[in-house]
Amino acid sequence: MLSNNDIKKAVANATGTQWITDSSEGYGKGSLVLKVTAGKKGTTAAWFIVWTVAGKLHRHKIGNLGDVVASEAREIYREFDLSDPAAEKPTTGGTVLDLFSNYIDHLADRGARSVDQLRRILITGQNNVASQLGSEREASTIKPDDVVVILYHVNAAGKKRMADAVRTAINAAFNWAIQSRFDYTDKRARDWGITTNPVAVVTKDRSAKVARDRNLKAEELRAVWNYENALAGDVMRLIICCGQRVLETLRIEGRDVDLDARIWTQPAGKTKGGTRSHAVPLPDQAVAILARLKEKHGDGYLFPAKGAKECPHISLTTLNRATQRVPGAEPFQARDLRRTWKSRAGDAGIPRDMRDMIQQHFKGDTGSKFYDRYDYAKEKREAMDSWQAWLDSNVTNNLHSDDS
Repeated sequence: MLSNNDIKKAVANATGTQWITDSSEGYGKGSLVLKVTAGKKGTTAAWFIVWTVAGKLHRHKIGNLGDVVASEAREIYREFDLSDPAAEKPTTGGTVLDLFSNYIDHLADRGARSVDQLRRILITGQNNVASQLGSEREASTIKPDDVVVILYHVNAAGKKRMADAVRTAINAAFNWAIQSRFDYTDKRARDWGITTNPVAVVTKDRSAKVARDRNLKAEELRAVWNYENALAGDVMRLIICCGQRVLETLRIEGRDVDLDARIWTQPAGKTKGGTRSHAVPLPDQAVAILARLKEKHGDGYLFPAKGAKECPHISLTTLNRATQRVPGAEPFQARDLRRTWKSRAGDAGIPRDMRDMIQQHFKGDTGSKFYDRYDYAKEKREAMDSWQAWLDSNVTNNLHSDDS
């Protein structure tokens, strides 16, 4: 079995792609392996079960190293059924649950960041779509009216954005089912018997995603900064410090932070674009927060969820509940803090193009997109020093300690 040090060394010294065996039941009976891949976007590692049936190699991905620890991977491996999945794979048709499960696995194989949210909406959530449509119902029998009934009840409960998210998830799953039939690279390809997406004729609610313009004033930022909720409060304070996206902040791990260099490096897989890593210079206020969190949580998630949950960090819902309870601030959402950073950083004298760069709002022109590989580290650091001074004068009152 691989020790934690073995795993750390393998990730740190990775070149190309390596399949490292953790444990094995013998040839043809399965092995638990760690796939470590070093690429231009950084190093990734994931647990796989590998086995052979009738001379054919099969692989089953358990999960990424950051989400599944070695002990969990070994337990899944011990309980895994090594029967030939191809022998049971139907060539046509399938239930609603089959379709949604295969779609989610397809996304997971490709490292999609929306997997957890879509799994909750379609399969595991309290009011998941699969159970409402009928998990064992043939997917090809789903009609537009079936979808409309689900969306009507969600919308009637006052959850317009959620209704839109549910519509988008169902639409994407059925589109995948239709298109994957002709995708020779997709191992889950089959003829689901679906020729028309039942969501295609369901009207999209254009008002569900109205652009917000909530912008907190300096006195409201002070109220947020002094909010006593330890976990959610630290998330909010870190967004105020760094101006990053809410989900990128929630996903931060201790291993992403270099306190000595005062840099937070977001791996490509954790960024919205998913194509390149992003380095964020840290003001002193953020260093103090992250030092305390790293001391408590080490290299793992710095905002971990309580108990065993699918999502390893606290949820956006939990965070937004906390934003509604901040004394001294009018109601706001967590994402409003990122917009506020953009505005208040302008007050601090940081030019618009530098604010865009710090927040990963990259320009789309050819020169910026394909040719400019300068990292602007010096300029971003100077900008963050200006922001640090503004926070000192207007928000934190020079307090960078654990009391913050």
